[in-house]
Amino acid sequence: MAKESSMSKEMRMSKQDNGHLYMQTNEVQNAVVHYRRAANGTLAEMERIPTGGAGSGVFKPISGQDSAPNAFEGAGSIAITQDRRFLFTTNGGDNSVSSFSIDEEGRLTLLDVKPTGNPVEGRSGTAKSLAYSPLSGTLYVLHSFGPDHVRLMTVHAEGKLAPRPECYTINTHDKPNRVPTMVVVSPNEKFLFVGTTFDEPIVSTGLYPDGSPILWVQRGGGAFHSIASNAPDPDGLAVFPLREDGSLGTARFYDGGGRLSVLHHLSARSAEYLCHRMCRRRRRHYGHDRRRRQGQHRPARQDRHKRRSAD
Repeated sequence: MAKESSMSKEMRMSKQDNGHLYMQTNEVQNAVVHYRRAANGTLAEMERIPTGGAGSGVFKPISGQDSAPNAFEGAGSIAITQDRRFLFTTNGGDNSVSSFSIDEEGRLTLLDVKPTGNPVEGRSGTAKSLAYSPLSGTLYVLHSFGPDHVRLMTVHAEGKLAPRPECYTINTHDKPNRVPTMVVVSPNEKFLFVGTTFDEPIVSTGLYPDGSPILWVQRGGGAFHSIASNAPDPDGLAVFPLREDGSLGTARFYDGGGRLSVLHHLSARSAEYLCHRMCRRRRRHYGHDRRRRQGQHRPARQDRHKRRSAD
């Protein structure tokens, strides 16, 4: 059973509890399970609320297996707004998103269910991960299968969802079938990060008899290459600039370092540092392009040294 949780630490709490834990079941009739967490860390199930959407059940869309453990692993498939008013969850089976209100006791009320805009092809959809930007009120929905990997929704003041027409891909010209796993908005809301798992879906490359994916494939009689992202090409992390209206700029690709699954757990300082690096790089590219348009090329290091020696 696929599981994804989100902890509400700052929510108003009674004297008896110390927080709330939410996870989705990914059942065909998908549901969110709400647990109350006591001060000693024990959990007590409070309620199960149907999402109004469908999970993939035991079917594993990434590999095409009829039944497999961790059928559709969640990676940020539940998101809670910073003011703790709303909870959103993906429904991977039918490519939809559900919106809930959260009351002072942590209990959920279903507000809305909307399709992401990506059609379901085959037995299941692949809506997998969510990220929310409070500044623009935009919810980003990541799908494992593209080409339209990232779809956008507007979150209205009352928690209702409105799908937007924009769509974005993390494919490249030589990797047209990439499989992402998680989407994250940077703390300063200037960038959207998308981590990838495979450069080709394992549903097309196949499985070994023990069920593990075939990661080394041969194309056109050439050398074998790995379909795992970031191996060997250092391009497993896609970074989109965020615009004020929530839309995305052109993605740049960076070395994922083989640790894409920890994106959600970056400390604020680490994420801000990464964003600072992205901003500096973007300014350098902009400055270089502007000088080139104006015919103001910066002299090479050796030429500058000769000029200083001549002076």
